[in-house]
Amino acid sequence: MEKINPSSKTVLCITGATGFVGRATVKRLLQSDQYAIRALTRKRGPNHHLPKQVKLFQGDLLLKNSLQPFLDSASILINLAYCKDSTREQNIQGTNNLIKAARETNLQKIVHCSTAVVAGRSRANVVNEETVCLPHTDYEQTKSEIEKCFVRNSRNAYQLAILRPTVIFGKGGTNLIKILDDYKYDSQLIKYLRQLIYSDRYINLVSINSVVDALIFLVSKETHDESPIFIISDDEYSTNNYRSLINSIENKPNRRPNNVLENISSTCLLPLLLLISGRSNTKRKTTYSWDKLRSAGFVKSSNFDQQIKMYCEWYMRTKISKEK
Repeated sequence: MEKINPSSKTVLCITGATGFVGRATVKRLLQSDQYAIRALTRKRGPNHHLPKQVKLFQGDLLLKNSLQPFLDSASILINLAYCKDSTREQNIQGTNNLIKAARETNLQKIVHCSTAVVAGRSRANVVNEETVCLPHTDYEQTKSEIEKCFVRNSRNAYQLAILRPTVIFGKGGTNLIKILDDYKYDSQLIKYLRQLIYSDRYINLVSINSVVDALIFLVSKETHDESPIFIISDDEYSTNNYRSLINSIENKPNRRPNNVLENISSTCLLPLLLLISGRSNTKRKTTYSWDKLRSAGFVKSSNFDQQIKMYCEWYMRTKISKEK
């Protein structure tokens, strides 16, 4: 396999470029003149919301022949595509079509964005790349199988890096909207009960900035490790928990649980409620370690606490604007 030449302009193809992570990734990549960026879209039109510097290719992951012009003469693929409205079989088929097209066009490298929740119902309190995954939900199982597809086909074909982010947040993202909406519009009693039960449970957030930084880092780094998987999280911050998030939206200082009832509720009642609701991770405090990525030389460019504060300010401005 030829090495990727960083001195020449790299043709970089992105699937899922119109999504939340995709738009942020494209925006960051365009700050450098190192890449010629292509994006795959189902429909070519004015509603793709991508800058004019991005070259659009119309195609569909379920139609393999439509992918070859998109990947032809390219160097690297960033795969951010996942269709929530499709079945597991369709997502797997789309992945296999992408892999076949990548092999036929001699693509040098694939950087695939997965998710840390493929760990599923792992019993580990600290999850890393070596943790045995026990995917439980259909989403977790599908994302896990997609990872395996890329790994199985990578040998002697293309370099591979798989990024597993935790719960991604940022301006324009939706992952925190329900939590904050529930808290904003609930009665005082319900707010109190939520804080009582969730308390300081870890919520495993990661800034979109850290995710994009990690993706671009993996694009430029040669990956010949036996395991191509890398976790990215912001779990090293003690404020990455439910209570701190609520304090941020209310602009209050953080405090620790200070009564027996709160500790009992979050320790005993919360896991039961999460189990009944079908959640995979029912533990109060699970962290996802990104030590492997750090050891590879990756350095974050943003501070989690600052990003949370900025997100909450954006959320409040958006809600006030909509309510006018």
